[in-house]
Amino acid sequence: MMPHSELRGTLLAACGFVNLSTVTPKELLQSALNEQFADSTGQAIRIALLGSGMGLNEEHFRSTFTRPIPVEVRELLAFASGFSIGSTEVQFTEHHMQGFDAFFPDWMELCGDGCGNFWVAEIQDETNEWNPVWFVCHDPPVVLRVADNLSDFLEQVLDCHRVQPRRSVNWFAQSHDRAMEIWNGRGLKPIEAPDACRSSDGKIAELGRRLPRNGAVVDLRDCACGGGFSWEAFDMYADSQRAGALIWGFASR
Repeated sequence: MMPHSELRGTLLAACGFVNLSTVTPKELLQSALNEQFADSTGQAIRIALLGSGMGLNEEHFRSTFTRPIPVEVRELLAFASGFSIGSTEVQFTEHHMQGFDAFFPDWMELCGDGCGNFWVAEIQDETNEWNPVWFVCHDPPVVLRVADNLSDFLEQVLDCHRVQPRRSVNWFAQSHDRAMEIWNGRGLKPIEAPDACRSSDGKIAELGRRLPRNGAVVDLRDCACGGGFSWEAFDMYADSQRAGALIWGFASR
């Protein structure tokens, strides 16, 4: 008899519908094994799992990643350490490979574009959850919110290659274009440190007082997917400061 989780993944693919609030990353990949995908020329392609059975390598992984792993991520790693589809490769074990300390206390690099830009799952200090997923771009210098969680990100990657895409908006596919729009003035506006100190919002005011006078606060609490900010004026050699998960403070150059 087919295991329950595998049966559910098969049914998800057959129905062509995914409720990302309830489907786990592992179930998405299981479902994708039964789906039809194509490359940009229309040639049929399939998803290929990488390092299936991560449990075999868990000792090595845990030697470099020591914080608790959420249940759904542990299940995912036991199924695969990543996957490739077309020219896209997603990994779930690339921890702290790039120098993103200026943005995140902790992170996992999921995917790169081959040009030095990366899609990154931020790992939350208090909950250890792997969310949200950001696109960290250096040209132009922008941080873009792509997905609220890992399942949403994987669904966007897969949808880029579906014969019949399900999404009307795909921030993974549009990351570079959207980053350019944000850099050209359509992103969140940083709050200069002196203005932050006078804010009626206690968290913003407290963070503003911790920053140098030429610093700035970026309030990402209302930042939906597709939103972000330019970090062009910030000092990337100085770690960011936080007042909660989505209020970031930076020193300026």
